[in-house]
Amino acid sequence: MAGCDRQIVVRCSLEHFSDLHRLDGTPSVGIVQPHKDESQPQHPAQGVLVDRRLIDGGDAGPDGGAATGGAVGSSGGAPGSGSGGRSGGSGGRVGGSGGAPGTGGGPLMTDGGVLIPSGVHVQYRCTQAQAMNATSVGIDFAVQNMDPIPLDLTTFTLRYWLTLSGEAPVTVALEQIQPSVIQKTDVKVSMKTVDPPRTGADTYIEVGFGPNAGGIGYMGQLSQITVRMQGNYPGFTQTNDYSFDSTVTSFKDYKKVTAYVDGTLIWGTEP
Repeated sequence: MAGCDRQIVVRCSLEHFSDLHRLDGTPSVGIVQPHKDESQPQHPAQGVLVDRRLIDGGDAGPDGGAATGGAVGSSGGAPGSGSGGRSGGSGGRVGGSGGAPGTGGGPLMTDGGVLIPSGVHVQYRCTQAQAMNATSVGIDFAVQNMDPIPLDLTTFTLRYWLTLSGEAPVTVALEQIQPSVIQKTDVKVSMKTVDPPRTGADTYIEVGFGPNAGGIGYMGQLSQITVRMQGNYPGFTQTNDYSFDSTVTSFKDYKKVTAYVDGTLIWGTEP
């Protein structure tokens, strides 16, 4: 890290984060640009990781906290030299012990060492309220990041829980994603079996992201992700789907669609 200004260093691992939009619709300039309120005192963007260090704190301890211990004590002095033929005196005293390692208080991490943003919100909108016999169902999601810790989309997944009850064959695919800086080819949509089945779910639709998807910085968002299920007549019964709610006709925070970072649940409640 020699030769770098500690306050402005951004690791190349964050350089692929997309230039997404803030909640007010303005572009988020740069890689991870915290939203600035000029009426408030400014401070460094907490949680931006640089070589496992927080740029607004000390070196991280073993569990992610900033180190608070003192420096390791200095070594003892050299042994005394003899005079007049006598043996030399004893050496100097051994230096004091080092400070304690850092303790908790830093951001949480998954078992795989991935930072967990605490400010991720997932929203849902029902676009096909037909409860029975629907052969084509569109489902809308939005993702917002209210946390200074950037959300790396390559580690992020969404799950929509439903019951197919043998309503095969069924296909699911991405219909659109906004903002368009993320390519549709960077979004992976699949359908997976829940084993054993749970109340309201024997299947879930999973939305994940490829290595070029980038990320969402502070106050950024994916304003719309639409996936579509297609099936044959007589179609789907949605009333027994855990994540379905025909009354949600505009985007709102919704805990029955779950979100994960590196496989760790960070939003919502599973069935």
